[in-house]
Amino acid sequence: MHADDPARLLTLVELKTALLERVWELGQRQLQLIAAGDYGDLLKLLGVKQRVLAGLRDVEQGLAPFRQQDPEQRHWNSSVERAQCQRQMTRCEELLALILHQEQQSETQMIQHREETAAQLLQLQHTAEIHGAYDSQDWTAATAAQLDLSSEG
Repeated sequence: MHADDPARLLTLVELKTALLERVWELGQRQLQLIAAGDYGDLLKLLGVKQRVLAGLRDVEQGLAPFRQQDPEQRHWNSSVERAQCQRQMTRCEELLALILHQEQQSETQMIQHREETAAQLLQLQHTAEIHGAYDSQDWTAATAAQLDLSSEG
């Protein structure tokens, strides 16, 4: 198949749509894992997502020659194929917008978790400092509070 083959274009666009749908599904799961604080599974999911994105990059490379063509000059086998390709491209654009929104949500959630974790660590540090101060104060107070109850005389 050549770059001027509309059937190849349709196949690539359908594959792109499927890959974008998979990225969107993985993004939904990513949001759930972030919300749950499950970073082990999140890292595994991001590995899977990276492989899907690599496949998407390959499809984009396959689509590159078609971007240089005038769409009106393509010789489709039928108007049905052309309409199907247009629908798939529209779906791709919709999915890209959804994925972008997901990524923004993920980033926001991760920032919130980071800030919450930093606040918790700061609280733990303050608690440890307070305990340390009390421990030190108890020792000093106990030493200073010893009374000499012996009598002279």
